[in-house]
Amino acid sequence: MTQNDVHPAKAHYSQLPISFHIATSQDIQLLEWRGEYAHLRKVFRRALMHQHRGRRLLWVARYKNYPIGRLFVLLKSPNSVVADGMHRAYLYSFRVMDEFQGMGIGTQLMELAETYLIEQGFEIATIAVAKTNYAALRLYHHRGYKIFTENTGEWEYYDHLNQLRKVMEPCWMLEKALG
Repeated sequence: MTQNDVHPAKAHYSQLPISFHIATSQDIQLLEWRGEYAHLRKVFRRALMHQHRGRRLLWVARYKNYPIGRLFVLLKSPNSVVADGMHRAYLYSFRVMDEFQGMGIGTQLMELAETYLIEQGFEIATIAVAKTNYAALRLYHHRGYKIFTENTGEWEYYDHLNQLRKVMEPCWMLEKALG
């Protein structure tokens, strides 16, 4: 995918060659989006490993076989308020490339994840949103998510250079009854 390839007219995704799939190992490096998310390389690889073990699910939207959107699902967490493996699951790492936003791709990723969770017997989906991300909060409210608590948004990870990165992004925790 080239830089000139990513500026389609703002149309609904169904008018473009966009497909939705469970992520494969071939997607992981491409999810770095030409280096923008290289710092998350190890996080993506760990998530894929957990997908193989049945603990997570990684959805991707592809345009001409290049992943332009992602939504990961954590099925079981040590924090059962977020995901307990039976009734509650946590949606996270939700991104659509800027050039493709406003085309329904994020909505479709959420619908696919929610449908999967319903089929697996989950009753509640949870998601976090930065308190300053008003556009995402509007999308989640539109999809039926309601704030149930707040979170400090503190977490850490090792980047592709093996440097520890600490994140502090205060967020709202939202939930939605599925079904």
